[in-house]
Amino acid sequence: MKFPFYRVLIFTILVVESAYAAPWIISHRGGGENFPENTLLAFSKSMEIGCDAIEIDVQVTKDGVVVVYHPEDLKKWTNGYGAISSYTWEEISTLNAGYNYKPECGYPFRDKNLHIPRIEEVLHHFPKTLIIVDMKSLPTETLIKALIRAISDEESIRLIFYSTNAEHIDLLNFYKAHWITFEKRDLTRQRFLEFSQTAQSALPIDSVWMGFELKRKMMVTETFTLGNGNSTVEFHLWTPQLVSYLRNSTTKLFLVLFGINKKDEWEEALTLNVDAVYTDNPCRIVDMKKKIEKVN
Repeated sequence: MKFPFYRVLIFTILVVESAYAAPWIISHRGGGENFPENTLLAFSKSMEIGCDAIEIDVQVTKDGVVVVYHPEDLKKWTNGYGAISSYTWEEISTLNAGYNYKPECGYPFRDKNLHIPRIEEVLHHFPKTLIIVDMKSLPTETLIKALIRAISDEESIRLIFYSTNAEHIDLLNFYKAHWITFEKRDLTRQRFLEFSQTAQSALPIDSVWMGFELKRKMMVTETFTLGNGNSTVEFHLWTPQLVSYLRNSTTKLFLVLFGINKKDEWEEALTLNVDAVYTDNPCRIVDMKKKIEKVN
């Protein structure tokens, strides 16, 4: 599904007004459980099967080119090794982005020309698609300035920027206040934890886009006189009550649920009445959404 974008605000209002429809499906990294992640092939396949948007991860090469790749080390998916920032674009462009992708039948992309794309290539190949840009690499200023060089204001109106690093969001907002970002993850996490304890939160909502995992393991630290005690706890913070509270707090809010890959997770997303879900398995989740639409 492709969207003509004239203004992000108009788009957001329209989406919020349609909150009672089945959630939009955002192909996380292009759907790594179905296709080699963060490749043009994965993005194309995701859109062909019926995803509503794609999510990409960006890092910066040694010579300042923004490329689409997620892990810290190239050896995870490619026939290279080391950090993206250690190589020039010319060197990165020779690598096979699907070299180590291994579904059930071996390594089907080792003889394919599946390169790591530049962000400009993704924008060119998908000119009317909503794209979530997850900002990964450090130093922060290097990445933000490289993004600003690579993306025009005209292109930015269909991009939504996200990062687990608050500094990325802050600096992008400083240089490009009109570019749309998710709420900083630290704020979302704090808001959700506060609500789980008190059924409310004192934090103001200043962002339109807000996202968090359906389930998330987090470290809980308890402070004692003789030191700290640490426990790993899997939090399940999304509830219908939380969603209702957030929607009653503002008329303009787009809620995104991360990590929806299985049937029970999709069914829970439906009961939560969120606006969109991230999935690594778009083939499965799109199929379930189509069954709902067929019934309706």
